[in-house]
Amino acid sequence: MDNYEIKILKRNGNWEKSNQKVQPINSKKKIEKQKINTEIENTSNENLDFLKSIHQVNLIIDKLEILENDKNNLITDLLQYEKIFISKKNIAEQKQSQISKEIEMFDKTINVIKNLKEF
Repeated sequence: MDNYEIKILKRNGNWEKSNQKVQPINSKKKIEKQKINTEIENTSNENLDFLKSIHQVNLIIDKLEILENDKNNLITDLLQYEKIFISKKNIAEQKQSQISKEIEMFDKTINVIKNLKEF
C-alpha cells in the first residue's frame, strides 16, 4: 500500500501526477496562515496592527484570485454551450429549409393534380 500514485484533476482539465505526500491546496494555505500568525505573535505591538492589515489584504487578494479563476472557468463553460447551441441552430435551420422545400413540392404536386382533374 506504500507505493501508490495520485492523479489530481486541475481546473484547466489536465491531470497531474503527484506523490503520496501531497497536501491539498487548502492545507498549504492553512500552513502559510499559521506561519503568518506566528510571525505576528512574535512582533511588537506597534507592528502588530500593520502586519494584521497586510495579512487581511493578502487574504482578500487570494479570494479575488479564486473568484477570477472561477469567473474564467464559467466563461469557458458558457463558450462551450454557445458552440453547442449554434451548431444545433444550424441543424434546425437546415431541417427547416428542407421542410419548406418539401412543402413547396407538395403544393406544386397538388396544383398539378387539380389542373389534371379540370382538364
